[in-house]
Amino acid sequence: MNIIDYLLRTFSCLLVYIILEYSVKRYIDSGDEKRLSGDESNFTYQLSLPLLPFDRVCITEALIPISYYLIDNNHNFMILDEDGAQVTITVPVGNYSVNSFINIVTALMTTASPNGYRYSGTYPNSFLEPQTGKITFTVTDNGIIQPSFIFTNHLCVQFGFNIHTTNTFSNNTLVSTNCVSFVPTPTVYIHSDIVSPDHFNDSNVLGVLDSANSIPMQNLVFHSTQIDMDSVTFNSSKNSSIFSFTICNADGEIIDLNGLPVRFKLLVYKKANIMNLLSKFFQYQILKDEEDRRKLQLQLEQQNNESNLEEQNNIIN
Repeated sequence: MNIIDYLLRTFSCLLVYIILEYSVKRYIDSGDEKRLSGDESNFTYQLSLPLLPFDRVCITEALIPISYYLIDNNHNFMILDEDGAQVTITVPVGNYSVNSFINIVTALMTTASPNGYRYSGTYPNSFLEPQTGKITFTVTDNGIIQPSFIFTNHLCVQFGFNIHTTNTFSNNTLVSTNCVSFVPTPTVYIHSDIVSPDHFNDSNVLGVLDSANSIPMQNLVFHSTQIDMDSVTFNSSKNSSIFSFTICNADGEIIDLNGLPVRFKLLVYKKANIMNLLSKFFQYQILKDEEDRRKLQLQLEQQNNESNLEEQNNIIN
């Protein structure tokens, strides 16, 4: 058998085992009795593992409730400036459609206006006009004064402006710079001390879970299709069976799941040394081929001996 045949047979036989030398699976549920402290988004968990030299860990499956709000306590205010008179507009936390958002924020601004200005907003009606994805804000009872919206957090996304900007009305109107978005964060980060502090990602990110379409009050469902690519370095230096897990957004802020638990499956494993596996396989295959040849030779010799014995019997007879 030549080397090409060896390689073909090797990779067909080792396809399933090319990643894992040995492994264990563990299920995490932030709502069950193994949660030792914290809440559904930020907790410690009892996770017993065998005393084996694991070096990789991966989230293979996850179910994250999209019970977190579009607008939360970290990003629910902006500053309304009317010719130097400033007031903070705080938007109630929760989920919004574009129309409910416009109605609520313009009413809040009108009520809080230091100078008695009145604010309104419109969004394109897709049945009657081109859809731009932007809000047009209008101010009245303001004389010649042109107010401004000032944004220092991500509430700017729902208004359609950039963070850390001041946006001033012109001719009593202000149009969003960007398309607005009313989709809850589609990407969830799970941080954990099960990840080695020596891992290239010093923020201890265990997994980054993406959803194609984040629908409020539904679930973000994740399935890993590339275990080796999705895995991170296991924290083998941790001398405890208690691990911490934190569910965050892209800014590292803890996501409030409002009492609903996260569930995910961990695969903790020792990555196989492919060269060692190949070497062992080659040695095994060579020995096996030698054994097959030896058996064949013995079989031929036996057949030859039986044939000779039969000829001798015929001569005697």
